[in-house]
Amino acid sequence: MTDSGLNLRPDSVLTERSWDLFRSHAARVQSLTYDDVKLNDGISGGLIIRTLVVHPWGILPNLRAVHWHICESELSHPLAFCPPSLERMVLHLGGDDSLTESARRLLYSLSSSLPNRIKYFEFGTSSSSTQDADLATALTAFLTSQSGLQELRLADYEIRDPVVVATVCQALTHLHTVSANVHNVTKEVFRVILGELAGRGGSLRCVWLGLTSPNVSPNLWPETIRLADIEPILQLT
Repeated sequence: MTDSGLNLRPDSVLTERSWDLFRSHAARVQSLTYDDVKLNDGISGGLIIRTLVVHPWGILPNLRAVHWHICESELSHPLAFCPPSLERMVLHLGGDDSLTESARRLLYSLSSSLPNRIKYFEFGTSSSSTQDADLATALTAFLTSQSGLQELRLADYEIRDPVVVATVCQALTHLHTVSANVHNVTKEVFRVILGELAGRGGSLRCVWLGLTSPNVSPNLWPETIRLADIEPILQLT
């Protein structure tokens, strides 16, 4: 095994002592953070493949939280770090169109590999508007597969369709915290979104919505928000 863990050749010989050493450390890891902007090289694909051959149940068996900040790497690696113990996932992506397509495939794969495990999920991306619809569909599919999700934060991702909110809220009956940005909506649509969130009154405790305003059309933001506009969310008990 190389000192850095990078550029592992497929024919490299890893001794049993090396695997014993790896297992002794891997079992103790509960949180993993990966940021390819801060790294000169990505995670070795060869290392992941070889490790999964020996440990098909997962590379870090007791991992509870992962933080992925990816701008350049392919998004195949996160699937190798999804043990049954995983509860928290942060996924921040750059805006390259090819990476956005990888993100869409990743979210669909996570929907089947992580059914109802995640309790905290944070997602952000600067994808181009041409792929927003496909990405939103994939994101919705993933979220609705996580019926035990308790906290959802869409840090750098703008919700453009209230149907997304409605679909997610119907599936996530344990959701208690929602933080998201809402893009280019009228007050009427805003009330629809709040109404859907209010429907989770049995569990919902905290809602934060950031409103992004267009520069055109008097029917859109900025508009004065009155007490009646937030009435649905005020009805939460």
